[in-house]
Amino acid sequence: MSLGEPLDDLARRVGRAADEVRREHARLVAAVPGVRWASSAAARFRQRAEEHARALVGAADRLDDAAAALARHARQVRRREEDIAAVVLGGVRAAAGAVQDAADAVTGRLR
Repeated sequence: MSLGEPLDDLARRVGRAADEVRREHARLVAAVPGVRWASSAAARFRQRAEEHARALVGAADRLDDAAAALARHARQVRRREEDIAAVVLGGVRAAAGAVQDAADAVTGRLR
């Protein structure tokens, strides 16, 4: 298993959280016009609801940015894992070649 997989999973969860925040924003924006009272308190309520709605959009955007950053990091981790695997495989091949050379030298002396 790649170390990038948990990062991808987290990126997906963060992306789903952004979607949920956007759904909450939509519910709030849809509900506020249905408030049918007029007073200074109602005006403050509407103002606070608008502020909260803007904050929700900003939070969702930041969650999207975080999800994208996690996905990019997961790709980088996988690339580094591939690089490390290639180096290790090269070392194993070199060691195997050295062992074979030593075995051939011993076999040659025994003949």
